[in-house]
Amino acid sequence: MIGHGVEREYKQLVTEEQFTIIRDSYRQISAKMSYETIYYSDQNMQALKAQAVLRLRLLSGGTLLTFKIKTTNQLQEYEKADTDFKDPEVINLLAQYGLFPPFIEIAKTSTIRYLVELPKAELCIDQTIYSEDYCDYEIEYELKAAHDAEAALAEFINILSKFAVSYQPNPLSKFQRALAYYHINT
Repeated sequence: MIGHGVEREYKQLVTEEQFTIIRDSYRQISAKMSYETIYYSDQNMQALKAQAVLRLRLLSGGTLLTFKIKTTNQLQEYEKADTDFKDPEVINLLAQYGLFPPFIEIAKTSTIRYLVELPKAELCIDQTIYSEDYCDYEIEYELKAAHDAEAALAEFINILSKFAVSYQPNPLSKFQRALAYYHINT
């Protein structure tokens, strides 16, 4: 069964030094995980034109297929574990948005994630690797459920301020940064 929700998160790129300080300050890291993410589009690049994200995350215990698409002012997120693009349920969902197989790889990243469980959100402390010689660092505040957006943003800003990090909305997602990296370097 495909899960569906609205993605609610705040993100901030940080320096390697800020990343290390923030990561090392949290003693209650609930999980450290490493995973590879492969981003796809359909052969006609309609997913890119629709600014949709189609990815397969390779985890140590399986896979997680995610499809994100912006509708009105919300980012709709669909996820299904341990599946691939041959799954009839996945094919049917993507067809509703005009996306049809075959799906081709357009970018790839590896991420090391340190996860901190907070009362209303997960704090993700990420290092994303694009190649042997290029990576970046990001702090994500992922809401667990629908909460007051202003209060959630204030909490995230408060967390960042403890580390002298000023919040500035990121203009590019990991997907967009991966595309930019691959466009320049391939």
